[in-house]
Amino acid sequence: METYFYDDPRIRKWINQIIERIFTVCILTGVGSDEEFQKGCQIVMKLTTLLQDIPSFPSEFLTDGVKQLIEQQLPDSRVINNFPKFQVTMDRMLHEGILKVTDSQKKEAFNSILTTVNTKDINMKFHDSYTEGLVEVSCIEGVTNSVLPGLATLPISYSDVHHTKAEAQAKADVKALEEALAQAEAQAKADDQAHKESLAQAEM
Repeated sequence: METYFYDDPRIRKWINQIIERIFTVCILTGVGSDEEFQKGCQIVMKLTTLLQDIPSFPSEFLTDGVKQLIEQQLPDSRVINNFPKFQVTMDRMLHEGILKVTDSQKKEAFNSILTTVNTKDINMKFHDSYTEGLVEVSCIEGVTNSVLPGLATLPISYSDVHHTKAEAQAKADVKALEEALAQAEAQAKADDQAHKESLAQAEM
């Protein structure tokens, strides 16, 4: 983790700011403490986003990686021990900051999938309107050119087949979207429960 720490000066700066915010939260009370906590969360979000943009940084170790970077720069344990709530405050600040980033990314992914589904739906409606026009023209031609009346029914069959395929694809996209959302919600609940358990253990 030291490599990442020295590669970008912003990482060193933000880590020092996060540590300062944690100490400040432990010292202050009430509104002042809450404001400092939120400022700390904002810095954690910036640090998390920066680390995610590093190709060589393993995304599956994001939470542990952020915490390890912070712990490497903490002062002597004797100083930390003078602030009983330091560890709990740090864990909560890191958890909330990282969670805000990941939740935001999940929402962006959801909106992207939803936009794709809506675009396909619009295209399907446009095609239906177009093929319906073909049906009307074909019917007119069928009346005026009674020599080949069977041609009037051909566009109708094509429209039905294409509509069925487009509708099936739209349903498949919606199903995939629902499954992705369900997985994201389950993971978020699991992460939140794990965080609550870790906080409970830390407070014992």
